[in-house]
Amino acid sequence: MGCESNLRHWIILIFFSMKIKHFHRSWVYMGLSSQFNSFIQPLIIMIAQPLAIIGGVAGLWLTGHSLNIYSMIGLVLLVGLVAKNSILLIDLTNQLRAQGESIQDALLNACSIRMRPVLMTSLTISGFTSCCIWYWCRFRYEWASGCCCHWWNDNINTADIGCCSCRLFIG
Repeated sequence: MGCESNLRHWIILIFFSMKIKHFHRSWVYMGLSSQFNSFIQPLIIMIAQPLAIIGGVAGLWLTGHSLNIYSMIGLVLLVGLVAKNSILLIDLTNQLRAQGESIQDALLNACSIRMRPVLMTSLTISGFTSCCIWYWCRFRYEWASGCCCHWWNDNINTADIGCCSCRLFIG
């Protein structure tokens, strides 16, 4: 009786969270479509995020790392980076189209202009994360005289490989 009640409670919570997720996505879509005055451009941004997650999980698989809490934090970081970069890329493409360029020329110019900031953001986050984790591992080593700091590889590999794969597919 207790296990069944507990299971029923968790199933209700899962369905409730799924409804909230769909409600949130619809609000995000409406906000982006009002910002871009288009119904298709927000879909491009929303499609880029699952591609990034697929690339991040594939990167974990290729490097032989597991999907743990630290790599999931890297996936959250990756989704945020991809959303920001795709919004900025679409905005720059719209600005170039407003200046009179064709769609193809505007996309090519926007991708080449945005490539450097995207790479700088990704590499800066990776470098900052590794420095913070190095200090944490050093403190832990001094505290417990034994450091196992291999978990940071999951976070950084997820963000880096996912960003590169999403950039390859989208850009």
